[in-house]
Amino acid sequence: MRKGKQNFEKNARLIFVLVISFAFFFIFATPTIVGAVDVGLEPVGEAIGASQTDIRVIVARIINVALGLLAVIALSLTLYGGFLWMTAGGVEERVEKAKKVLTNAAIGLAIILMSWAITYFVFSALLGEGGIFGPGGGPSGPPATYEQFSSALGNGVISYHYPARGATDIPRNTRILVTFKKEMSIESFISGYDDNDTPLDVSDDTASDLLNGANVKIYRTADGEGSALRETGACVRFTDDLKTFVFQPVEWLGSASENVSYTVSLGPNIKDAEGDDAFQGSMSDGYQWNFQVSTFVDLTPPEVRSVFPRASEEYPKNVVIQINFSEPVDPTSATGHTSRFSNLMAEGGGIILGTFSISNEYKTVEFLSDESCGTNSCGGEVFCLPGNADIGVTVKAASMASDEAPAAIFPYNGVVDMAGNSLDGNGNGTAEGPSTDNYLWTFRTTDNVLIEPPSVVSVNPSAGEGVVAPDLPVEIIWDTLMSFSGLNSSNILLGDNQEDEFAIWYSFDSENLTEDGLAAEGELVPHHTLTSMRHGLFLEETEYYPEIFSDVKDVYQNCFSPAATPGCPKDRDGAPWCCDEQPSNSRSTGACQSFPVKQR
Repeated sequence: MRKGKQNFEKNARLIFVLVISFAFFFIFATPTIVGAVDVGLEPVGEAIGASQTDIRVIVARIINVALGLLAVIALSLTLYGGFLWMTAGGVEERVEKAKKVLTNAAIGLAIILMSWAITYFVFSALLGEGGIFGPGGGPSGPPATYEQFSSALGNGVISYHYPARGATDIPRNTRILVTFKKEMSIESFISGYDDNDTPLDVSDDTASDLLNGANVKIYRTADGEGSALRETGACVRFTDDLKTFVFQPVEWLGSASENVSYTVSLGPNIKDAEGDDAFQGSMSDGYQWNFQVSTFVDLTPPEVRSVFPRASEEYPKNVVIQINFSEPVDPTSATGHTSRFSNLMAEGGGIILGTFSISNEYKTVEFLSDESCGTNSCGGEVFCLPGNADIGVTVKAASMASDEAPAAIFPYNGVVDMAGNSLDGNGNGTAEGPSTDNYLWTFRTTDNVLIEPPSVVSVNPSAGEGVVAPDLPVEIIWDTLMSFSGLNSSNILLGDNQEDEFAIWYSFDSENLTEDGLAAEGELVPHHTLTSMRHGLFLEETEYYPEIFSDVKDVYQNCFSPAATPGCPKDRDGAPWCCDEQPSNSRSTGACQSFPVKQR
């Protein structure tokens, strides 16, 4: 009798320990597993049907749910074994059966716990901090697909950069570029540079081209920051507007035998021209991105893909001159004011004073004259070319050493690509230098000024659309040709209902299309513009609302006002705002009421 009582007490303690273990498991594991079940079961089913979610995410969620179900089964077996034991009534066979059930349940639980730990570790490594089972380390961490140090692109001070985030097949002789939304402190990027307390006036500066390695780190990802280029490892240049900085490694990147991943890190101490921190708020830690360098060296010269206005045709004098290249070009060779810059020229009875500026992720250069000739529907100035004149435009090729073609001689007296290859203006596949490869065309202006605002024909995803693929580009189709200079993250915002610290990165590229939707290259007539927003993976359970500001303009400098869409015609009375293609009298009432206001 005494022995039976001792066995009962011993077994009761065992049952108590097992129950406490299960309780511990579910208390601490549930925020991870149940959280994944709650937000994952239905989206996983949808994603499998649409084949649009990262396959690693799908596999991880399926495993996570399966382990959760197995844990429930193990708990049920434990309760069943405990019930058998407590009701055995001293019958040895029933006690032994209960022991076997409890033993098997305990073994199963141990296997489940180990499986969950291994799976968590593997997928955390594959998918980054936080993995797939939950936000990094707990419910207060970042979403699983959020990319750290990325928000400053689009949401912050950075407009775009080259190479792009996650780019592959980048040539070994590439340059690295970053374009900001405001004038920047040159000293933040160049070691030994002194602006002599006149940050916007470079005429009295003590110049240097050494890399400021404390603020800009360029390194092989696998080797870490300790392997970053030193100050003599790259030459640094910048554009006249102090917004774009070019980093040219002294030695080629990568390897001739294998692809190599590189990281570029912009540190938190970078300043703008006013001396303020460039990266602020939730972005105060700086910005970072990766790209992959291939094994090849770029020896292919850039070409002119298309131009507007078209050769030999007539246009209103407030037209913007637009040149689209076959690949990104070095902005230090393709931008500037014509009073001190001659790599590109616009002439109409003499050199036309104005500025060539770069946009569209370095693939487009546009010219705007200095001559004011009226206002658009927003009250902004419109600038004109000479009226009733033949306008000639020249895009110059750069000089090359006879034995180094297509690589151009620095400083460049013509347009070059990101590898320093001179322009192939005649399109024969060979860089032959000036004047053989200069690209020239002529059009004529009238004395008229065209004032007609653009409108949006369609957007994708459409307003209110759900179950959107996380990597689906946001597309805007305009009813006319647009000036690419205004199609950027300063004028088109991507809002969301997340905290600012989890804002995803985004940037834009645009192209002109024919009336049939083909790329308007060569002799094909351009009809309208398609703008695409690339972005980080959309976060789950997050609403996104792109917003287009009136600073967006067409090729005649007409602003996007009124904000016209299929549901908001240009000729509507009042209701200046348009949200979800519905007119509204206020940004904070009517159709616009549910859209949070996001500051630019």
